[in-house]
Amino acid sequence: MILASLCLGLSPTPPTVVQNFENLMDALFAEELASTGKPHAATPTEVVTDDGPLRVERVSASTSGHSWLRARGVQYAEHPVGALRWQPPVPHRRSSKREVLEAMSFGPDCVNAPLASRLGTIGTASTSEACLHLNVFAPDPVSELRPVFVWVHGGSFIFGGTTAYSGDWIMSTRRDVVIVTVNYRLGARACRSLNPCAPGPWP
Repeated sequence: MILASLCLGLSPTPPTVVQNFENLMDALFAEELASTGKPHAATPTEVVTDDGPLRVERVSASTSGHSWLRARGVQYAEHPVGALRWQPPVPHRRSSKREVLEAMSFGPDCVNAPLASRLGTIGTASTSEACLHLNVFAPDPVSELRPVFVWVHGGSFIFGGTTAYSGDWIMSTRRDVVIVTVNYRLGARACRSLNPCAPGPWP
């Protein structure tokens, strides 16, 4: 219950919310164990969004037979590099809404703090300042509105990233939720500003 309270950011946490959270986590870890050595099959497909088309993956579970759409590495803001470094986030604008953007692999995690990047369990994914991506896992077909489960990775705001959190485990056992995982700037890059009117932290 303490873990659920911390992850949900609720204090105190209603018992029903805790139970729902724990059921979701149980399903996640049960599928992780069951699917060991049984990779899910994925094929490319295109979806149309308000911002234009994306090339994503249609994934089929090797155990349950469920299928879902997986969009990874979708840029949601202009990357904080060059003149945008140390500045609040700027919405991402596509050059053309007719161009099909690739969304079939994770983008890089945001740059981790120097000490954290040397930890044994961190550093297996590439990192970059050009990291403001999100990932979406949605039931296929999407026939109605579903609740959205947004996962903000941990790491004390100095390390971590979305590459360590796949929504496949949950989607292979449930069809009633959309999973979104999101990268955000870490360390000093998220908490410093040359504009005194716009203090951080920011995505």
